[in-house]
Amino acid sequence: MVVLDVPHILELAGGPQALLQLMAKHSPQDLPNYAAVQMWRSRNAIPSRWTGLVLYSLIREGHDFMTLTTDEDEFASAAS
Repeated sequence: MVVLDVPHILELAGGPQALLQLMAKHSPQDLPNYAAVQMWRSRNAIPSRWTGLVLYSLIREGHDFMTLTTDEDEFASAAS
């Protein structure tokens, strides 16, 4: 299954605060708070409410969509 690579997304953005700033650049209203974005890494998930804006912001900044995802099944097969 293809999923977002949340730790990589946060790393690309420069951390939770930098990701928040990037999101604000592209949609300045109604953003999550810093603590919420920081928890995304430990949960390894971005809430669906924010997924579109996160992807949109990173792609608008020149990041390739393919680098923002990972295939969990591919890694499970390689480990077997």
